[in-house]
Amino acid sequence: MSRKYEILENLIRIQRYNGNPLIKSESDSDHVWCMCVLALEYIPKLNKFESVNFDIKEVIYGIVLHDLDEAVYTDIPMPFKHDNELIEEAIEMTVKSVFSKYLNEDLYREIKNINDRSKPLGLLIKIFDLAQAGYKMKSEIQLGNKFYESEINNVINALKDKIETLSNMNFHESVIKALQWLCVEFLNDFEL
Repeated sequence: MSRKYEILENLIRIQRYNGNPLIKSESDSDHVWCMCVLALEYIPKLNKFESVNFDIKEVIYGIVLHDLDEAVYTDIPMPFKHDNELIEEAIEMTVKSVFSKYLNEDLYREIKNINDRSKPLGLLIKIFDLAQAGYKMKSEIQLGNKFYESEINNVINALKDKIETLSNMNFHESVIKALQWLCVEFLNDFEL
């Protein structure tokens, strides 16, 4: 088996919510698949907004790539991962080095481009990312995992932040309205 395949196959084994209690585990590939399901349901609804035309294939491609760098560094808890610039830079340098050596540096640049939240596609993928996390947390709460009763508030606050952020984005007004609508749709499902 090639080293490239071994690295990419890590997405099947990497468990999300590292260090947090889960009743039902979730891998990175589970996360990606659930995001794809959300996209398949919501992209047609978003495209009903005037002047909004998200290409479902491009969105699915972006979702598949959005966490591919975690195949290199695994799921690092957010408080640690974003604690300071030195940690973020070390992760960035490591991922870039591994991608250059074993995968493809162009693929690394593509992941960075896809995750660019200054573009509608990058912001849409982040909204689906947050939504999938919210649904996972809601599922854990329904299974009796009280830990996520407070954690789901982070998702709720992040979605509210996206609504506000969108108001200041330089996107077509219809795209802003469509993405804000999507955030509200998810918020309605998560607020306890």
